[in-house]
Amino acid sequence: MGLCLPQAGSSSAPRGSGDTAMPELLILTTAAIDGAGHLVTAVGEIDTATAAALAEYLVQFDDGSNVTVDFSGVTFLDASGMHALHAAHARLGRQGSTLSIRGTPPLLLRLFQIAGFDQVLNLDADV
Repeated sequence: MGLCLPQAGSSSAPRGSGDTAMPELLILTTAAIDGAGHLVTAVGEIDTATAAALAEYLVQFDDGSNVTVDFSGVTFLDASGMHALHAAHARLGRQGSTLSIRGTPPLLLRLFQIAGFDQVLNLDADV
C-alpha cells in the first residue's frame, strides 16, 4: 500500500531559490510488522500541502493495531505536519492504537522536543 503526493508550489531546489523545475513529493508506503501493527515509511516533505493526507493515511488503520512511522526519509516538517501527527495520534488512541515515530533525524527530533511532542508521541531516533 502506498501514496505519492506532489507538493504544490515546492521544488527540488533549495527553498527560496526561485527554481520550480521539479516538484517534491511525499511518498508513504506501508508494511505489516509481524503481528505488531503497521510500519509506514515517509519520504519527502511534510507541510501544508501534504499534512492532511498524512493524517488521513495514518488513521486508515482502524483495526486497533499500532502504527509506527519511519521518519528517516523526511526532509522537512512544519507546524501543519506536527498538527497532523498530533491529530492522528489522538484518533488512533481513541481506537486503542498507538502512534510511534522512529528513525527521526536529529534536527526533527530536536523540533519535537522543543514543541513537547516527546512527551506526547512515542519517539525513537533509532531506525
